[in-house]
Amino acid sequence: MYSPRLYKGTSVALGSTLCGLLCLGIALYAAQAHLLEQYRSLESVAITDRHGDILTLAPNAKSVYAQYESALPPRVAALLIKKEDRFFYIHPGINPFSTMRAALRYATGSRVGGASTITQQLVKNLLSHEQNRTFFNKAIELFYALALEVCTTKEEILVMYSNTVFMGNQIQGLSGASLLYFKKPLTELDDTKLAMLLATLSSPSVQNPWEEENARVSRNLADRIGITFDPALATITTERTYTPLRNFELSSMEIACSNACQTTLDSHLTDQLRAILNRHVERGYAAGARNGAIVVIKLPENELLAIVGTPDIHGTDAGQQINMAIEPRPIGSTAKPFIYLAGFEKGLRPYTQVDDREYKFPTASGFPLYPKNYDGLYRGWVTLHTALSNSLNVPTVKTLQYVGLPNFYSFLEQRLQFTPLNSFDSYQYGIALGGLEMDPLTLAHYLTLFPQQGILAPLTLFLHNADGPVTITTPMSSVATKKNVTQPQFAQLVTRVLNDRYAGVEQFGLAGNLNLFQHNYAVKTGTSRDYHDSWTVGCFGVVCVRSVTSREFSGNSNQYELC
Repeated sequence: MYSPRLYKGTSVALGSTLCGLLCLGIALYAAQAHLLEQYRSLESVAITDRHGDILTLAPNAKSVYAQYESALPPRVAALLIKKEDRFFYIHPGINPFSTMRAALRYATGSRVGGASTITQQLVKNLLSHEQNRTFFNKAIELFYALALEVCTTKEEILVMYSNTVFMGNQIQGLSGASLLYFKKPLTELDDTKLAMLLATLSSPSVQNPWEEENARVSRNLADRIGITFDPALATITTERTYTPLRNFELSSMEIACSNACQTTLDSHLTDQLRAILNRHVERGYAAGARNGAIVVIKLPENELLAIVGTPDIHGTDAGQQINMAIEPRPIGSTAKPFIYLAGFEKGLRPYTQVDDREYKFPTASGFPLYPKNYDGLYRGWVTLHTALSNSLNVPTVKTLQYVGLPNFYSFLEQRLQFTPLNSFDSYQYGIALGGLEMDPLTLAHYLTLFPQQGILAPLTLFLHNADGPVTITTPMSSVATKKNVTQPQFAQLVTRVLNDRYAGVEQFGLAGNLNLFQHNYAVKTGTSRDYHDSWTVGCFGVVCVRSVTSREFSGNSNQYELC
């Protein structure tokens, strides 16, 4: 018989049930979302090179280092479940039998342990309850464990656990521990080493593979989970300390990411260049060489491909813990291309002749300047092409005089946005003689305007950054946007002169490290007083494309090809 009251009561009960289930579902989803957020926050922020190799790894909120893996090797997963949670694929996040057994032991005063499932342990780690094992916290963990099981697959839970479990010595996760203790990825570990690794889970500080207790515990564990333990394979050869992954140059430049980011750097190339630099420093050690730097920029992208600030990141010699790639030093004759560029803009040409002889130049200090060439000789009338190719000092000072010191100061300050260490007036004509200081990174950046047809673009350091695209400025330059520093034809003239290795044979000879079998490069060297600093700058990929017509430049200039 139909009863309105009964129907109404049934409807209310059903509605209440559905509403309750909906609220429970929302609560479970919110709990799972909170755990996933905590999980992501415990992964160390990594800065990688262009190929994905980690350069720098930052400590997480727990002051430990974690490198997450997206999957767990099947053998490792199987042994981990055998050791920690045999019924992992059966229970809903909570093992009622283990929980009841633990409660009974607690009530009788017996030792309590082994009741938590892998899911519960994961929740405990994510909620940071490791040191606060109260009844209230355990009740909260039960709800979160159910939420995780309802909204997450078993495989995902297992991977999350393996990534977040503490393994001693500032390492979080099985993968990172494998690399720390054995210098091998998880996929390459034999059963003996897997037993040693899994034995660490129970007490990471005193049972990790570097501790004597690990041998006994791991042998017992191997027997319990049915694998072979070979004492001969249990020998540990790794250093008993953790050295965080840290890139010397990025750290000294204070470059960091709030989220994972990928740089333009090539770690393999950087290592090769550091080895080359180290060999050269060792060869010149008797002559006083102690340090050096290398900067490589990839054009036309303007990507910083390599930066080496020391020959030995662990070196103890004076200065070897200083990043010389960002430290200003007198740049010697590498300043000359900029002086001749300013001269070409004002009407001079590579075929313009200047009298190379003794001159007296007044200076603001009151002491006149009598510039001399490197070899102390004067050559009489020479072209600017010859003067720049052979790095002659006197013609360069005359060119700077023709340009005008205030005009050249303005070129450096306004167009290159260069900030000198001292006031420009303290350098004066000394700029032409190598007295101006720059750091290698800034100098390399400025020189890109020649192969880039007069365009100076910001340096790119990040291929991918979760915070958005990022460019960097160099220590002595504030170039943050692309700008036309000069017209293409003037930049090309300087490049063409620096490309002509035959014109410089008087000073540099036909044979040498800078005379290569290719012809598509431009190069300039420089030394400061008494060889305190020695510089080599250049670019590859220089291609001559056409001749300069007399319409563009007055006089007979068809002999100069634009490169």
